[in-house]
Amino acid sequence: MPYLYVPFGKLEKNNNLYQLAFIWMLTSYFEGRKAVPVLKVYRDGVNQLNAAPYDEKIYILAHGNPYHQDYVASLRTADSPVVSYDMLADRLKEEGLRKNHRKIVLYICSAGGNTTVFAHNFYNTMHRNGYNTIDVYYYEAAVGIPTLWNDGQYHKEGLFIPDSRALVPRFRASEVRKQVQENRIVPYIPHSNL
Repeated sequence: MPYLYVPFGKLEKNNNLYQLAFIWMLTSYFEGRKAVPVLKVYRDGVNQLNAAPYDEKIYILAHGNPYHQDYVASLRTADSPVVSYDMLADRLKEEGLRKNHRKIVLYICSAGGNTTVFAHNFYNTMHRNGYNTIDVYYYEAAVGIPTLWNDGQYHKEGLFIPDSRALVPRFRASEVRKQVQENRIVPYIPHSNL
C-alpha cells in the first residue's frame, strides 16, 4: 500500500496537508481500493518509515513554493514554513527510509515551474546520500487529491493554472508526471508496477 508523507511537523502549520492526506485516505477506502494509503507525518526523531517496503510508492505531499525553487511549503502563503530539498532528504533519512528504497513521488503542485528544479535537486541529494536505487517522480502542473470523475472513478487530478480566471480543462495528473533520472529530466514512462 502506498504511503502519504507530510514532511512538515505539527508546529510547521501542517494542518492543510494533513487534511488533504486524510481525505485521500478516506476516498481510497470508500472507493473500495485494496491499497488504502498509510499516512505518515514528520515527527522529529521518530523512525516511522523503516517499515515501508522498498518498492512501495511514498507520496511526498507539499505545496509548491513560487517564491523560491529550492523549497516546498506547508501552505500557499508567503509566510508559510518551508522545507528545502536537502531538508526533505534529511527528514526521510531521519524517519528511517531504507537505502534500497525505490519510489518517491513528489506530489507537489508546480509553482511557476519550480517543481522541476526541486525534483532534480532532490534526486541528486538522495543519490549523494547513498539512495542509489531511488526513482523520483514529479508533476509539471498543479495537482490535487483523488476526486470523482465522469467515469465514476476517482483519479488524481491536474490543472494548468492560467494567469486569467478563465476555465481550464482538468486532466489526470498522470498526464504530466515526469521522472528524474541520472542528472537529467525524462518523460514519465508507465511501469506495470507503479
